[in-house]
Amino acid sequence: MAPDITTWIQSWVAKRRNDPSVVITDETDLYKSGLLDSLGIIELIESLEDEYGLMFTEEQMQAGLTSVADFAKAIQEQS
Repeated sequence: MAPDITTWIQSWVAKRRNDPSVVITDETDLYKSGLLDSLGIIELIESLEDEYGLMFTEEQMQAGLTSVADFAKAIQEQS
């Protein structure tokens, strides 16, 4: 897992929730845990695309990007 990607996502979620004490692991399902709703997942995807200069594929999104590990893996696959 790329620590910079993981840290970036954790920081983004904590900032969006306005809660710096939120604990997120690589395996935390951001949707099922209630940390992000469906709109939040879309906003995270857009932010990651802007930050890392990439576009998530239809296949990646259909596969279910919901955990920090899912997002980090998808980004690493495109790097």
